[in-house]
Amino acid sequence: MLAHEVGVVDTADPLGGSYFVEALTDEIELRSKELIAKIDDLGGSVQAIDFMKNEIEESAFGYHERYRQKQDIVVGVNKFVEDTPQVPDILRVDPESEREQVERLRAFKAARDPQLAELRLEEVRECARGTGNLLPPAPQRGRAMSAAPAFTSVARPKTPASTPSIKMRRRTPVNATLGGPATFDARKLVRR
Repeated sequence: MLAHEVGVVDTADPLGGSYFVEALTDEIELRSKELIAKIDDLGGSVQAIDFMKNEIEESAFGYHERYRQKQDIVVGVNKFVEDTPQVPDILRVDPESEREQVERLRAFKAARDPQLAELRLEEVRECARGTGNLLPPAPQRGRAMSAAPAFTSVARPKTPASTPSIKMRRRTPVNATLGGPATFDARKLVRR
């Protein structure tokens, strides 16, 4: 695994005076600072959401392609894969445990103040419709004992499910055989 996944055989002495490790660490730090500066230039993380989403999609595509083409080796995924993998036993929930949990949920809902819970959820709805911050209503929602699914369902208009870009251009090809920029459907990658 070390030879294929970590890359210790890519240099004669990977820890030689820790130069190799230090060089990798410096590279990570430099690239991180460049990304943070780019996000700052775009006006901060809220304004840079599309940029960050695209960077994540592009990175996921690059990893996927390198694994698919076996440029990056992951033991058990694209090399040394078992022909008949062993599937562990599937967890079966004890019916008595399930019944107890349902009873606890019913008791929880019966004990809360429905008017206060609805008031807090309406505050979240109003915040989600505008430009308000959804974080301050969260603790109040908890104190009003409004269930998390109710909170997220009313907040959803503010935070729609992320939809990957249909097509995007990669800045660099995965390898020289690809030639110029490639495009891909990120939704296919997300479904895998």
